[in-house]
Amino acid sequence: MPNRDKTSLDYFDLSCSFFEDTKVQFVSARFGLKGEAILVRLLSRIYGYGFFYRFGKDERTLFAKWDNIRPAELKFLDDVLDESLKRGFFDAAIFKQFEVLTSRGI
Repeated sequence: MPNRDKTSLDYFDLSCSFFEDTKVQFVSARFGLKGEAILVRLLSRIYGYGFFYRFGKDERTLFAKWDNIRPAELKFLDDVLDESLKRGFFDAAIFKQFEVLTSRGI
């Protein structure tokens, strides 16, 4: 459940050029609309908790459950995550060290 104190947001803006960002386009090229949807859902989760979100193995499993990703699709989720980290959508160094999703833009 999201943290509803003053450090979280009730909503966030999604730029009209979000899908034109090359970071998003690489995810889209490899994973299609489902990959794009995962990015938006991850942003929603991050902003619902503040400006970062711990995303270890347990959190990935629950994210998949909450977002109706079947257990067989967990590898798909991990692949989308790996591509988004590789392309700089999320900060790979912070994720590697702390298993936290965030970025300078967030």
